[in-house]
Amino acid sequence: MLTCAFQYRAWVLGLTLVSSTFAGAATVDAQAREEVPRYFFRVEIEGIGTGSFRSVSGLGIETEVIEFREGGDNGFIRKLPGATKWPDIVLTRGFTGDAKLYDWATAYRRTGKVEKKTGVIVMLEARGGEVARWTFVNGWPSKWDGPSLNTSHDVAVETLVIVHEGLLP
Repeated sequence: MLTCAFQYRAWVLGLTLVSSTFAGAATVDAQAREEVPRYFFRVEIEGIGTGSFRSVSGLGIETEVIEFREGGDNGFIRKLPGATKWPDIVLTRGFTGDAKLYDWATAYRRTGKVEKKTGVIVMLEARGGEVARWTFVNGWPSKWDGPSLNTSHDVAVETLVIVHEGLLP
């Protein structure tokens, strides 16, 4: 049982299992991928261009769990997958004065039409090579926060929240 659990975990992590000496222990291939630093990435949004951001969050997926009792009072609970949803993507960057994100966020108010766009978040290795890519589809801004203005030496930051209809690898 422990061996199966370990093998599943290794598969999820993308590791290659070489040998198993006893239940729960294994040797991992020496060429297993190294962890990627979190701070190398770029964001590309259709019609807006490529941006440099301080942080990106919301790269995930969640499937609702539907429970139902089977077999009467002494039955057991079955669990089935329900609707799948994706969290909002939150982009944060130092304020540059570029109004493209603000214009996209306020387009609905000006035109009465939601401007849905496709975008890509690309994770990069230290030398700039692509490690992973996530594409969101039919995204539109639900919130834009401008910088807080004060006299401290902190960087002024803007935040954009994007709702979307799917995240593709």
